[in-house]
Order: sequence, then structure tokens, then C-alpha cells
Amino acid sequence: RADFPVWGVDVSHYQGDIVWPRAKLDVEYQSREQHSGEQSRIEDSRRTNALTLMGWNVVEITNAELDDLAAMDQIARTIRSALKAHTGNNINDYARRKAELRQALGLPT
Repeated sequence: RADFPVWGVDVSHYQGDIVWPRAKLDVEYQSREQHSGEQSRIEDSRRTNALTLMGWNVVEITNAELDDLAAMDQIARTIRSALKAHTGNNINDYARRKAELRQALGLPT
């Protein structure tokens, strides 16, 4: 988790799960334990809307997506696209690195 400053909203900072501040990219893990109930959904929605208004990309990942190879591929492409758009860099050996990450996380490869 990482704290990052925000401006133009009624809080001074947000805490994100995985954050690339220079790319204005926030990846959020939406666990069943921490993100259930109406109040949690309201807070998540307000936070996402505020960040989007400030030009941030927010990518949300659920438990079900972690178990779905196609969903994880789409999320990886989304993150890669956001980082590439910011840095202009092409990520080499993407497939190998993705497989290594999935293996380290204990996910099917």
C-alpha cells in the first residue's frame, strides 16, 4: 500500500494498493473482506470518481479476476497500456515476466 497526495478533494491523501504516482495509476484489490457492504461501495465509488476527475486511472481487481487467466491478461494489458502511455517505453519480454509474476503469486500460468 502507498499513500499519495491528491488535490481538489476534501481529503489530503489516499492510500492505494499499488500506485505509480508519476503515471497517475492506482491498482486496487477489491477483496471480499475489505470491500463488502454499502458503505464500502460508497467510499470506493467516491474515491475512484475523485481520482478520475484528477486524471488518475484506477484499475480494480477482484478475487474472481485473480482466478481467471483471461481476466488477468486483460488487467495486465490495461496496466501495461497506462504505463506505456506515460513512459513511452515498450515492456520487453512481457510474457515471461507475466508468467513469473503469476507463479510468484501462486496463480495458474
